[in-house]
Amino acid sequence: VTVLTEVAEQLATVLANAEAREQRRRAERDLHSRDAILEAVSRSAEHFLKQPVLEDAMVDLMRVLGQATRASRAYVFENVPGEGPVPMCVQRASWSFDDRPLIDDRRLGHMEPAPHFPRWAQILGVGEALSGHVRDFPPEEREVLGLIDALSVVAVPIFVEGKWWGFIGFEDCEQEHDWSAAESDALRAAAGLVAAAISSERAQRDLRRR
Repeated sequence: VTVLTEVAEQLATVLANAEAREQRRRAERDLHSRDAILEAVSRSAEHFLKQPVLEDAMVDLMRVLGQATRASRAYVFENVPGEGPVPMCVQRASWSFDDRPLIDDRRLGHMEPAPHFPRWAQILGVGEALSGHVRDFPPEEREVLGLIDALSVVAVPIFVEGKWWGFIGFEDCEQEHDWSAAESDALRAAAGLVAAAISSERAQRDLRRR
């Protein structure tokens, strides 16, 4: 019994050290990813705000951020008026690492406006980020996201002049990605950049109208 107790204590120490190393490795990876996202945002900011066509600017930003996050796809969705209780959304810009076309399904919102997932609208509408593995999502979400082979997703809301305008989203189709709080916070900076560009576009449009 004494020998087994000593072995158990040694094993517990080894496992604790291994867990600590894994936590450090995960934290270092998360910080590296956060820094890569923030660097991409900083590098793109001036060009993004000076780009005359907002859609082109958003595509360029999604490409840079998609590469920084090692995502399979990155996109921007805008809220549009709808008749039902759940807001509608339509894709404004997208990037894919392999340029694969999305399947033509009306629930995806990339061809024409489609209702938000109710859960997404509830979370994003109050300013919270949403992330997770698709296998853990509700069945109605898994069905739609399964059409585009998404394994993990993160979505960050865009607020313009205090109102929920839409969101930026990233998908990993190669492996499950545990999106960290550090990555989500960095992506909020990207959402803020998009919001600033939208506000600038509105101001210029109003000025031309006057």
